[in-house]
Amino acid sequence: MMFEIQNYYSFILAILLFQLFPGVGTIAILTATATHGIKSGMSAVLGTLVGDLLYMTSAVLGLATILNNFPTVLKVAQYTGVIYLFYLGLKKLFSKITGNSHDQVVKTSHLATFKQALVICLTNPKAILFFMAFFPLFLTQDSKSVTLVLMMIHVTIISLIVTVQVDS
Repeated sequence: MMFEIQNYYSFILAILLFQLFPGVGTIAILTATATHGIKSGMSAVLGTLVGDLLYMTSAVLGLATILNNFPTVLKVAQYTGVIYLFYLGLKKLFSKITGNSHDQVVKTSHLATFKQALVICLTNPKAILFFMAFFPLFLTQDSKSVTLVLMMIHVTIISLIVTVQVDS
């Protein structure tokens, strides 16, 4: 057992496979990069990574127990995500198209891109369910809390590497 993570290489492979299936976070990163440039894309990468970190921390602290006892919380998160993505789509659909794309880049701050990616990540039910179900698969009964921290670090580093590669 490497780093006290049960089936370490399976753990790494699972993270990589999960990264291969783009979700709304990846789409947010690609959209930010395509419409506002590489710096905005990197702001979106940071937003999704912070969102993932919050979910990993929540999973470690017992979010699964809360969601099992209060399934309405998950439903609210799901519908909030759907409404937010619908809002973003309508906003894009009805936004003014200008001839000068440079003006559009200047109007969007990196902080706004970061916040948008963070909200998209936090309202993504796939991420919620993934982190609740993922970590327990690779823990033993006698795993220490440092093992969970190491798992979170692994997920964060691999996610960063993959998303930066996608963003480039």
